[in-house]
This record gives sequence, C-alpha cells and structure tokens, in this order.
Amino acid sequence: MDEDGKIWATDDGRPDGENSPTNSWKEGEIIRDTHILRVEPGTPNGRYPVVVSMIDADIGWQPSLVADDGHLIDTHLRLAQIRVTDGP
Repeated sequence: MDEDGKIWATDDGRPDGENSPTNSWKEGEIIRDTHILRVEPGTPNGRYPVVVSMIDADIGWQPSLVADDGHLIDTHLRLAQIRVTDGP
C-alpha cells in the first residue's frame, strides 16, 4: 500500500488455508499463515509497508486491532517495509 492508500499487491485468504477458522481460536494461540505477495509490472519504485488486516468476508467488515494494554491500534497492522526497484 502506498502513501495514498493504493494497494499494489495483495493475497487474501482464510487463516491457514481453511484449517483454522477464527471461531476456533483460543486466547494466546499462534496461528501460522503464509502468503505470497507478487509485485506486478508497473509498480512504481519506492518503499512500501507490508500490512495485515482481518476482514469478515461475508460482510466486508474490518475489526479493530487492540493492543495488550487495551488501546486501539487500527484496522491493520504494519509488519515491515519493502523496497521496490527496477533491478539489483
């Protein structure tokens, strides 16, 4: 996602394939989930944050993420930043 909110790569899917529906999660449980982001041709060079969010696929609702101390974080969590360039 760039600074204007345009999403340049995405990989949506249910947690752990179809193996871990959210209504089966237990507090403190770690759910491993792998996604591959492909940078499409035409993506401008630059730095891009890698963010994750959860969406209720049935209604398109994004729940808020809450920190351990109870404060609201946002509807997405920034994991890292990548740099897109034309070459090495």
